[in-house]
Amino acid sequence: MNAFRDGWFTEILPDSIENDARETKTVDHDLNSFNYNKIWSGQAFSLKVDEVLVHEKSKYQDILIFRSSTYGNVLALDGIIQCTENDEFTYQEMITHLAMFSHPLPRKVLVIGGGDGAVLREVLKHECVESVTMCEIDETKHKDEFDVIITDSSDPIGPAKKLFSQTYYGLIKEALTEKGVLSSQGECPWLDLKFIKNLVKHASDLYPRVAYAVGFVPTYPSGQMGYLLCSKDEKQDLTVPLKILSKSEVKRMNLKYYNSDIHRSAFVLPQFIKEALCV
Repeated sequence: MNAFRDGWFTEILPDSIENDARETKTVDHDLNSFNYNKIWSGQAFSLKVDEVLVHEKSKYQDILIFRSSTYGNVLALDGIIQCTENDEFTYQEMITHLAMFSHPLPRKVLVIGGGDGAVLREVLKHECVESVTMCEIDETKHKDEFDVIITDSSDPIGPAKKLFSQTYYGLIKEALTEKGVLSSQGECPWLDLKFIKNLVKHASDLYPRVAYAVGFVPTYPSGQMGYLLCSKDEKQDLTVPLKILSKSEVKRMNLKYYNSDIHRSAFVLPQFIKEALCV
């Protein structure tokens, strides 16, 4: 969970802390008080803070941006790190390109969330893309419209809870074209395995092809993030990229984490995850 104390920002949740109805307590601008959420009990992650740049509340979230000593600028929502300047590319490239290279010709893309613009940046590296739609909260119903949908959500608390429900995955399926692919944030297998198991089950009830991948993100809980991939095309093997990138293409796309080997290896799971997910 989250703390500002003595110049340090810490994601930490002492088990003794009672949280309010929003599951969070705010941090003051002098870095003296703690900010707690109920996500990861029993562990902590800290960053040295050089300067608080922005701290304000929106209608939905507590928004904090600070400059850290080691990871550059950091964005935290409701006390949870969302991205940092120095390692954001790991998450953004994986959640984007695992899906984009699993579709034969992704022309129309929908990004749900992605307010920092980094997923959009990665999507636009694909020359075949003709249009990208970004939305945070949208009640409009779409049918058979998008080739790829990327759900770049925060963790399943507050307004983001709905983005992990079976109802949501059903709506996404309706909005995808015949060979459409969904890529979604899949939490950390070290901390959320039971939740991930249910997530995969919900998706498998709706989509003929579902796969779970993992990748490194140093400033995320336990340093690892999962990605859930779903396809409406029962013949599509999501674990194998449809296009193999050359070294020159990797350089042209300015990729720092994703490549064709990483795509394949991301779906090679440790035994405890395979057993939990029954894959």
